[in-house]
Amino acid sequence: MTGLLGFVELMATNDSTVSKPAKKRNYLVLLAILIGTVLGLLFCRSLDPDEVVFSNDGPLGGLVASLNKMPGVLTGAWHDLNWIGSQSPTPAINITSLLRLVAGPAIFSKVFAPFSLFLLGVCACFFFRQFKLAPLACVLGGLAAGLSSHFFSTACWGVAPQIIAIAMDFLALGLLADDSSPRRWIKVILAGMAVGLNVMEGYDIGAIFSLFVAAFALFQSVVGEGPPLRRIGRGFVRVALLAVFAVFLATEALIVLVGTQIKGVAGMEQDAATKAARWNEVTQWSLPPRELPQLFVSGLFGYRMDTPQNMAAFGDWFEGGVYWGEIGSDPGLDKALKSYQASGKQGPPPRGNWLFSDGGEYASVLLVIVALRTVA
Repeated sequence: MTGLLGFVELMATNDSTVSKPAKKRNYLVLLAILIGTVLGLLFCRSLDPDEVVFSNDGPLGGLVASLNKMPGVLTGAWHDLNWIGSQSPTPAINITSLLRLVAGPAIFSKVFAPFSLFLLGVCACFFFRQFKLAPLACVLGGLAAGLSSHFFSTACWGVAPQIIAIAMDFLALGLLADDSSPRRWIKVILAGMAVGLNVMEGYDIGAIFSLFVAAFALFQSVVGEGPPLRRIGRGFVRVALLAVFAVFLATEALIVLVGTQIKGVAGMEQDAATKAARWNEVTQWSLPPRELPQLFVSGLFGYRMDTPQNMAAFGDWFEGGVYWGEIGSDPGLDKALKSYQASGKQGPPPRGNWLFSDGGEYASVLLVIVALRTVA
């Protein structure tokens, strides 16, 4: 990893500063030491041979199952526990898979969350430095990204590949920062490969974020120097080059994504009637507009999934929940519950998911203030 970052740093450094690469990398070393120390303290219990980090979406029990063992799972997986079995997509050969292959299930479960946060912090620090922020600002920015409560919660929930995907986006944007260097087209290619890794790690989320990287590359060229048509043309060429190398690297992930989420999936037709019928399903896990204030006030709607679900038959489960928003709730359940209570609880109680949020979304007050000041 140090060698890779050194190579990327050398490729991203202006020609006038290539003679001093060691000095330019000092901020990365400082950041690595600081964030590594903090994460080491936070995850110190992983040093206990009898403990691993709890993972809701990637538990150790699943990793040691025969169908998920490395390296066999890279060539195919078959769930043979239910009836005659069911097929599942194989994992992409990405950073996560390489870590699983090298570390083994137990060590992987111990280090995956802190590893993803460490990588995010280093890539964010690199990104800030390529936009010529002061070294101290780069280090603080890397710490802020790697220790963000949002990313930290996501990693510990068990979906650390999303954090690695965001790290690759930071890396891609950092490589695109200087569009005047003689090596700028090589950096665009490297950025495209970073975007490909982002898709391989984040799948649908990675695909969404790749659009922002492409938009930045186009915008950066359009507002640059030169005749308007030339700037626009250069922007589209950069985006095309990004796309080609991203697709080249992420072909397997894109085939799986399209095959399991779009093509040949029942109910995925794009006509108006089908889309209207699926609206509640596809928005059930989205952030409701009324919960946007939690971006600025941490825990405004509570946390965790301690609220009992689907337990109406066993008591008044609506009261006492520690999360009182609507993320994950079945559409119409609130109305049905109120009608049920108004009727004196006559008949069978309504069924469905209720109050299913895991961690919440929080951008931090300081970050929001800085962002608003920048916009102003």
